[in-house]
Amino acid sequence: MKVFGVAFVLSTLIVWTYQTVVKEDFVCVKGTTYKENDCNNCLCNEGRLSCSRKSCSVGTPSCMIRNEDDTVTTVDNGNAWNVDCNRCWCTRAYGKVCTVKKC
Repeated sequence: MKVFGVAFVLSTLIVWTYQTVVKEDFVCVKGTTYKENDCNNCLCNEGRLSCSRKSCSVGTPSCMIRNEDDTVTTVDNGNAWNVDCNRCWCTRAYGKVCTVKKC
């Protein structure tokens, strides 16, 4: 499945790129930091994800990607996609989980 992503460059030029969503289960990697649902910070400990418990605002459901035409595509559990240099997964247990790397 191809999904549009948006990147803003110099606040005026818009670059459209396709995001490819692929079947890929989330596997917690020891010592890796993650962000849960664009809100909570997480760390992989002993094969399990440990996350902060912030009260996060309700917005677009976590496993949905907004398309170029402003429609929303649902990403099913067990699928993954890239956001810049980070990898995101849609999980049943945590919702959206993404690596946290400076790109």
